[in-house]
Amino acid sequence: MKEFQLSTPKERAASIAFSVAAMVCFGILLFALRGNTPVLILCALCVIPVTVVLVFYIVSILKSKCVLNLETKVLEAKGFPSYTRDLSQAVLVQTFARKNAHTTSRVIIFSDVEENIIATIPTLFTSKQGALADPLAKEMAQALGIDFQANVPAWYYDKEAYAQHQIEEAEREKAEREERKKRRFQKLQYRYRKK
Repeated sequence: MKEFQLSTPKERAASIAFSVAAMVCFGILLFALRGNTPVLILCALCVIPVTVVLVFYIVSILKSKCVLNLETKVLEAKGFPSYTRDLSQAVLVQTFARKNAHTTSRVIIFSDVEENIIATIPTLFTSKQGALADPLAKEMAQALGIDFQANVPAWYYDKEAYAQHQIEEAEREKAEREERKKRRFQKLQYRYRKK
């Protein structure tokens, strides 16, 4: 058995901190409005559903993980909803972006030889547009002994690759600036010759 968390510890901590802070603010608001009963009731009718959603989100993010049985190749996704998938026919793992309101996360897709989708695992990775789902999918593929297809450049989540990418970008920008200078100089020479 191997467990895979579907969110990073930072994302879990940030989500819980935000939700708890919002609920504390709601409590302060309701306490401040205790003298005006109609406004208090109206505000409570708005605050209570939002608080329920925040509590549901906290529970979801804490429960969301995958348990992979390496012997039977059965994956159990825990969370809301919980389900199991047989991955014995899977030969490829990859991730795809999924837009959800203003955030982008990624889903992990397991497919068979004929490229049919066997299982889709939604993740709660939201930072860097869900790019951290790719290393998780790669780890799952290695555990299962199947292929992994990267759909996110490594520099999105790897610090060394990011440093190398920054160097390459700086060199590319420098080359483009020099090329623009060269073209400007050629235009000036052409105009000067024309006169």
